[in-house]
Amino acid sequence: MHSLTSFPARLKDSARPRWSHRDPVEGGNPFERHSQSHAKWSRATDSARNSLRRHDDHLNIRLANAEDLKEYQGELVSLATTRFDIWAERGLAVVDSQLLRNEYVTWLHTYAANWLAYVDDTCPHVSINEELKTRLSIRTAHWATVAQSRLSYSAS
Repeated sequence: MHSLTSFPARLKDSARPRWSHRDPVEGGNPFERHSQSHAKWSRATDSARNSLRRHDDHLNIRLANAEDLKEYQGELVSLATTRFDIWAERGLAVVDSQLLRNEYVTWLHTYAANWLAYVDDTCPHVSINEELKTRLSIRTAHWATVAQSRLSYSAS
């Protein structure tokens, strides 16, 4: 049985990209405190933060050895894409119906668009937007497919 019929408004309205580990969903866990969705979201958030730490440990080593602008740009695209993937995967934790999957896909598109604007604002002298746009489009489609396949699998 589905415990949720819609994402909370705070989740729908919050898809803030960050270079740091700050959560793109502002204000903490957006689900009611004693709900299953709250517990799932909390566990998935802990997992996301652990993934961010591991990724950044490896990134710091790679960036220390980056020798030119092209290599640095590649690392920025990788960083943004990894951040996107980590938080997108967290969102899957509460997708258990077609309605929630549709809202999740809408959130993914918003988050991807926000990443492109964020990169423009924070890295005006580094041209990675076209590559990042392509990657985030691919990743959005990937996560939408994963959400759909999980629903199809759970229905069978």
